[in-house]
Amino acid sequence: MNEEELFKDDMTSKQMALLYYEICDSYSGEDRKKLDDAFDKAFVDAQKREVDYCLSLSEEGRVYCSQ
Repeated sequence: MNEEELFKDDMTSKQMALLYYEICDSYSGEDRKKLDDAFDKAFVDAQKREVDYCLSLSEEGRVYCSQ
């Protein structure tokens, strides 16, 4: 299985974290490292998307984003 395909671009960081913690114990060794690396990259990308989305709403005056 390709670990990078587990974490989809339309998933939120929370969904990714839940999936990761649900399946991580079934991985070990090199496969676990691949899973960890794929999760780390996808999670950071998801957080960036979420922040960008929040900021776009803030610029429109629709929401206030706190840090």
